[in-house]
Amino acid sequence: ASGAFRPCGLVALSMFTDTFELTNTDDGTNITLDQRDVAPPGDEAIYGSKFVKEGSHFMLEGVRSWLHNGPLYEHFKAWYRTSPSATVRNLWARFDRPLKAGSYQVRFPENDAIWTDAWISMKTPKKFVILSQAHILGNFGACKVMGCLCITMSCIQVA
Repeated sequence: ASGAFRPCGLVALSMFTDTFELTNTDDGTNITLDQRDVAPPGDEAIYGSKFVKEGSHFMLEGVRSWLHNGPLYEHFKAWYRTSPSATVRNLWARFDRPLKAGSYQVRFPENDAIWTDAWISMKTPKKFVILSQAHILGNFGACKVMGCLCITMSCIQVA
């Protein structure tokens, strides 16, 4: 199995390994980004039986994987839940307290080459960092959609 790449496939190849830093530029405070447990809780039951920890890396089907234990493994589990739409949004990190009003800077100490012209057929690849609050129905946009859907369904039932 020399030269084997596990896990393999387009989803694994498209995963990016960016790292982010968030800093409040008003007072210079670095915001701690917690990258633990970013995958849905049930995913460990799926992957835990397939990936065998061996030191800092994993074995998959008897082959040493490129995945290692820690944030990369968590990001992989979240990334492997592919989006049904062309827009991909995956949880990458959390912070445990509200952000105070002010100006912030996002830095990419590691800006993965997966999003370069060599990989994507667009002149200017785009990445966005979206900061949102946790909610049972997702972000605020999902709440608006669900609200409109509920109002529409109510109107249909009344008519």
